[in-house]
Amino acid sequence: MIREPSHHTCIQSSSKKVVLEEAISRMKKRAGEETLPISQIYSQEIIKVPVNNPDMNTGTFFPMLDSIDSSLYRKRAKNYPKIPTTINELIIPDGWKPGSHGEPFLLVDEISEEKRKGSQWFLCAIGLALIPVHLVEKTWAEAMDEHTPNHRSSVKFNDYIVSTYVDRTSCRYPVTLWNVNDALNSNIPRTNNHVEGYNSRLGSLFPVHPHIYKFIELLRDEHLFQHHHAEQSRTYLPRRQKPSQDTNAQLIDLLNKHSNRELTDLELALQCGKAVKAKLVKN
Repeated sequence: MIREPSHHTCIQSSSKKVVLEEAISRMKKRAGEETLPISQIYSQEIIKVPVNNPDMNTGTFFPMLDSIDSSLYRKRAKNYPKIPTTINELIIPDGWKPGSHGEPFLLVDEISEEKRKGSQWFLCAIGLALIPVHLVEKTWAEAMDEHTPNHRSSVKFNDYIVSTYVDRTSCRYPVTLWNVNDALNSNIPRTNNHVEGYNSRLGSLFPVHPHIYKFIELLRDEHLFQHHHAEQSRTYLPRRQKPSQDTNAQLIDLLNKHSNRELTDLELALQCGKAVKAKLVKN
């Protein structure tokens, strides 16, 4: 039996494999040439696929970003040094130091003992929101005694923290309003970071005062990307966080150590302040 050629047999749509390879190739090329965030390059290339291939559900066959981002970062590293996350990691390669005429251009201020002291002082302030409420006032008094740096604004900052957050008899905001120790112990969200994160993403996509039709176009693209995410969530199981990456687990562990007298009140505040940082401060 001979089958006659038809519209459907002669015009084949791009296979998923080809579309996937082309999209990842474009991502790698852009990662090496552009300085846009890798996540933004990924989302932009994802959006292009259903526009050109309306019948393809990208969420069912495209890899998750965290499974390919290392290869994209490697491409970028060939042209741009890795972005430091702390001042200790800020080592500028020699080729980036001189100006256009070879003159000294970039000078990095080194970490001093006073700055290290100031860092611990600030981390203790962050940790106040995570320690038990009844320890807040006493712990901040200790932090001021132990870690206040020798700087003209230090006393001002200490007075501000006391009068605004810490003094139980006269502070502007009661400790129970901003301290999240109870939320931590009850295993409920400590912050609204998930909302802020999405708001930040939208802020990076939409320019200030966009043209109305450009706004609609970007909104449509965002709808496509969120549809991709919805499909992906049905295809891939969410990755479990490693215990070392689980901030709540670290904080609960610190509270338990404090209960067992392995940490002092001041050490608890300092370690809690470190735990909620993206990277621990390296001393």
